[in-house]
Amino acid sequence: MCSYNQVNNSYACQNSHLLNYLLKGELGFQGFVMSDWQAQHAGVATTFAGLDMTMPGDTSFDTGFAFWGANLTISLLNGTVPEWRIDDMATRIMAAYYLVGRDRYRVPVNFQSWTTRLWLRPYQPACRCS
Repeated sequence: MCSYNQVNNSYACQNSHLLNYLLKGELGFQGFVMSDWQAQHAGVATTFAGLDMTMPGDTSFDTGFAFWGANLTISLLNGTVPEWRIDDMATRIMAAYYLVGRDRYRVPVNFQSWTTRLWLRPYQPACRCS
């Protein structure tokens, strides 16, 4: 996980030397690099720097705007980001998925992220208060 801190005056999630050269190169890290919450500060720059997954996905909490999402698709289609980079991101993420057996063992998905209750049907209220 890359942080929202700066390393040598560059945000950690868009520091190519840190993520590509040291982590993935010298240390041979084969997993995926995920950002800390609100640690992504750019789109294409973080793609080339080695970031593979962003959390929570939007530029600021609950805005609906994203550095990636549709922008990453556009960057791929206009040739700014090469296809091999998207393949590398997807391969690293899916390798972890298969490594922990998510293709064999399934659990229900919780769509209610702001509750301590584990399994709710979508759109079911978290509290049945009278």
